[in-house]
Amino acid sequence: MASAVDSNYNPTKVTNTFATKQTIYATFKIDTNAPDGYVQGKWYADGKYAFSSKTLAVKGDFLGYLSAEYNIATQGAVELYWCTQSNCSDGKLADVANFTVTTSGMHLTQPPALAFMDINRP
Repeated sequence: MASAVDSNYNPTKVTNTFATKQTIYATFKIDTNAPDGYVQGKWYADGKYAFSSKTLAVKGDFLGYLSAEYNIATQGAVELYWCTQSNCSDGKLADVANFTVTTSGMHLTQPPALAFMDINRP
């Protein structure tokens, strides 16, 4: 999981915590000897199916990603399926990644432990 990828689809900011409306990249690499096939992602929010990614055609030694954005804070997951049929009717679970989506912005839930008061006072 990453919050950014480079022009070669390598993850550059690996993380499993994201803010709402932030792009989430589920990156993967296909084995060099793998036959041509397809990858599909099934995305979940709080354990419930949310949506599927478009099916992506892949070849051996392929580096790629599926991406999504969540509008709500949630405990998320993405399942990556390997398929030989373009509609993924024969999909086999290849990997699962869990992640957290938090509300965007900074929110204090309690007063800060330290406060600077009258900092310019002599």
